[in-house]
Amino acid sequence: MSTTQPAHASSDRAVLAAGTLGRLRIREAVPALRAVAENGRDIYLREAALRSVIEIEGTGPLRSWLEEMSRSDPFNVRAIARQALRAALAPGRGLPTPGHQSQSSSGDKEVRMWRG
Repeated sequence: MSTTQPAHASSDRAVLAAGTLGRLRIREAVPALRAVAENGRDIYLREAALRSVIEIEGTGPLRSWLEEMSRSDPFNVRAIARQALRAALAPGRGLPTPGHQSQSSSGDKEVRMWRG
């Protein structure tokens, strides 16, 4: 008896790998990450790849590409690109991450799910 896994079974690992490349700032991965962000089939992998490219390169050098991505599909890629462009205009405000913790005005920590 053989067991086979569907092709999409490793998508969570791919998202994790894309995020790791960004956190480690692996510059050699930027061309591949950009290609995935632009044309990947999995919207969550596209999101992770875009976040990683921004983390590695910063928003300055990516401005025209981010403007293009802010007009593309899917919605999550578009939202992240727009947020990065806004953050570039407001220094000190980076991209929020999913499950991002912030301080509320009352001093209590709250978890906000970022939606762009």
